Amino acid sequence: MYHIAILDLFRPFLQQTEEPRLLSFTSLDSSPDAIFNASLRQLRRLVVDYFTNRQPRDYSIWLNAATIHVSSTAVRSADDPDWRFYFLLCMGVWTEGVLRYPLMADIAQANLSLAMDVGCVTGLEAQALMEELHVRSRHRRRAEVATSAIFDFDRAVSAEEGGFRIHELARRFDDLATFDMLTTGDYEAPSPRPKGEDTVA
Repeated sequence: MYHIAILDLFRPFLQQTEEPRLLSFTSLDSSPDAIFNASLRQLRRLVVDYFTNRQPRDYSIWLNAATIHVSSTAVRSADDPDWRFYFLLCMGVWTEGVLRYPLMADIAQANLSLAMDVGCVTGLEAQALMEELHVRSRHRRRAEVATSAIFDFDRAVSAEEGGFRIHELARRFDDLATFDMLTTGDYEAPSPRPKGEDTVA
């Protein structure tokens, strides 16, 4: 929670034209970017350590806030060679955790919507990952309570209206996946009807 608080505190000051320096620190590299990235690295390490050393039955819902921050930051960091590792790690956590916490299905769907929205995964890949989650949770009821927690923190900071909460992103999944497949050709077209075959009017 400490590192999540640091990320939330310094996110509004990232990527400013003139990078400020925090004079209360002795380091010359005491900028908001440096502090944000240091806490993000620590949070990533904690997420990896926790979820690689525990069985899915032991997953705690309290770690969900960390996975949301790690994955939502990863999909917006396409220049980071490790972004896909953290993205898939968090998807794996939600896919396994949905058996105990059905609400994780909406969180995973919101994650995939954001990933498609920023262009780091295709609609076909997003649907395959979502299908894996559905197979995993086929004997469980989907959570009926939509969460209004923030998922797209960058958009929330920019004060854009809506579109950054989990339930909003989750609802956009089908539209984004269909649009991506239709505009990129990442779908299988129906086979042409053989000549001479009767058609239904």
